[in-house]
Amino acid sequence: MTQETLHFFRFKGSPRETSSDAQKMEGAFICAWVDHSEQAIAEQIARDGISERDWDVVEVEEVASLSRYEFVHDPERKGILPRFNSDGFALTFFCWPRADAEFHEG
Repeated sequence: MTQETLHFFRFKGSPRETSSDAQKMEGAFICAWVDHSEQAIAEQIARDGISERDWDVVEVEEVASLSRYEFVHDPERKGILPRFNSDGFALTFFCWPRADAEFHEG
């Protein structure tokens, strides 16, 4: 059900040892936008989505509510709208590498 108010969360996360990201990534800031009227349920939806990607939430960094209009009309969010519209939530991971990870340009 479409809500007038959306919830935004920014989590600090880390990949589980079983994650394909664990070899190269130490952590991430994970932004979540959730289309649910209740903040506690919206947070659980976000946490479940993060868990399904084989990551753990380390801490909650930010929580905010925003209007649907504000969200839909922000040009910086255009890329996540299709996922958001189909799933009712969207996640974006901003990862940083492990200090001991080796990256090869190619």
